[in-house]
Amino acid sequence: MLINQPQFLYFSPFLQTDYYKHLEEYVYSKEIDWKWIGHTLYPSSETLDNDSFFFGHTILQDDLSKNNKIWNELVESIEKQFNCTIVRMRLNLYPNQNKKIITTPHYDMQVLGESVPDTLPSIIIMNFTTCNGGTKIDQMEVSSVRNSAVLFSNIHKHSGIVQTDKKRRICANIVTYPKE
Repeated sequence: MLINQPQFLYFSPFLQTDYYKHLEEYVYSKEIDWKWIGHTLYPSSETLDNDSFFFGHTILQDDLSKNNKIWNELVESIEKQFNCTIVRMRLNLYPNQNKKIITTPHYDMQVLGESVPDTLPSIIIMNFTTCNGGTKIDQMEVSSVRNSAVLFSNIHKHSGIVQTDKKRRICANIVTYPKE
């Protein structure tokens, strides 16, 4: 292959306006049951003590049937457009901590029992907040812009960037595997 595949794809806007507004209203509502997550890394990681915290809400973990129906259209659209299967979708809420914090770089999926990335999955980070936070992928910083998304291979370590200009930053972290 002479020409390299793009390492990252950026979408802005990511979703059609009406559907996005419907999702955004739900994401910012009191219906979300946010759970404290004291780390962005796997609990067995040796650098866990230096990591940051956030709040999470699992939308989908392997089984779509347990997910709230509001997400079905998004899941079906991503799986069809990118010819993939979503194995995990989680909302992340980063509260403002009055300083810029970059969480510990990590791979969302690792080879079982090893500290190396699973090379098959792709990650989509979809933003619900425009702020000075974002996502760091290797050395590139992608700003958090409402209704935008970045797609990249799991071979790239990424980090969350905690904002200082808004009370909270919400994004969806979506892990996909290619269909066979």
